[in-house]
Amino acid sequence: MTEKADLHIHTTASGDALNEPEDVFREAKHLGLAAISFTDHDSVLHHRIGRELSRKYRVEFIPGIEVSSSWEGRVAHVLAYFEGEMSPSLVVFLEKEARAAARKKAIGLIGKMREIGLDITADEYDETAGKCSSGDSPLLRLLMRKHYVRDIADYKEKFGRINYEDNTTYSPGVFRVIEEIHKAGGIAAIAHPAGNEQTGIVSLGEPEIKEMVKHGLDGVEVFHELNSAGRRELYLQMAARHNLLVTGGSDSHGLAGERPLGSHGCPWGPEVIRAWRQRLGPGTKGRNG
Repeated sequence: MTEKADLHIHTTASGDALNEPEDVFREAKHLGLAAISFTDHDSVLHHRIGRELSRKYRVEFIPGIEVSSSWEGRVAHVLAYFEGEMSPSLVVFLEKEARAAARKKAIGLIGKMREIGLDITADEYDETAGKCSSGDSPLLRLLMRKHYVRDIADYKEKFGRINYEDNTTYSPGVFRVIEEIHKAGGIAAIAHPAGNEQTGIVSLGEPEIKEMVKHGLDGVEVFHELNSAGRRELYLQMAARHNLLVTGGSDSHGLAGERPLGSHGCPWGPEVIRAWRQRLGPGTKGRNG
């Protein structure tokens, strides 16, 4: 019997999400989902509690991360998935690369915010960042502390345009991210490949996917709100041609009016699980050296 998994969910470990881990499992159980994954931005903070809640609610848990990356200077995201404990090498990589990229982006945003009258500085950002875990948003926390915004929804309403008008990314390239995921014993899937013009996420076709496959790409997120029905069919065909795992998820952040948990997902059953475990086997590590 084929069931459904939501393998793209953000919790409060992501600076732009409000989902509490147990609320996610409670809703997943209610929806009858067979498996879920916490894929927080550059963060593994809630992996342990995810495993604990999996036993409590009898919903399979796949530890995941949405890794900030870039493709030819444009924003791209790579989903990393693991079975059991991952190598700490990826945490070290994220702490260094993700924090550095986030700071460069934030400094530009702070400059724009100061131009419209906000009293915030790079020094205040650095002080706040020192208290945040990887994946959190020091800029959001700073703006909340100074009472410029109430929460992430308020931030998006007030500063969403400023945030996305400059789509420059300082994140490491997709190839390097795939390599680091493999070193840590995980599998790598490209997230929402159809892209999003509003937020600057790059749109990827078969030539780009083929290049990623040459560098070890394991899967493609076929089922996602940003992929139209036509694009989903194209990505399914690409997955078959290039022996890629098919993933999917709601990309739920727990924000009002946005995609709810379980709104998108991928098939999950014995054959799918076998295919995943083959990718997660001993050959995963070091596939790229």
